[in-house]
Amino acid sequence: MDVTESFPIAHERTPDGHLLAPAGELDIATVPLLEASYEELEHGPVLLDLSGISFIDSTGLQLLLRLSERNAGRLEIIGSPALDRLLQITGVRDQLPLRG
Repeated sequence: MDVTESFPIAHERTPDGHLLAPAGELDIATVPLLEASYEELEHGPVLLDLSGISFIDSTGLQLLLRLSERNAGRLEIIGSPALDRLLQITGVRDQLPLRG
């Protein structure tokens, strides 16, 4: 199975900007796919819905931190149990623009 098939990324243009919703595991194999999808978006706010993410490794966390730093005020993240667990372990919750 191709990695793009196992890591679908839904994109929707909203009145306020963009919604990106990946599903599956955010890891060293899939980080480039999510980063490319994010970079292809036009200017405007981005809501990154990670509720479909079942696992995140350190490269996934690095991507989220990098996107947050580079796009302050543009990015908002909806978490998942996998992200919550990782943020609890790493202690970087306050460095991400989490919704709710």
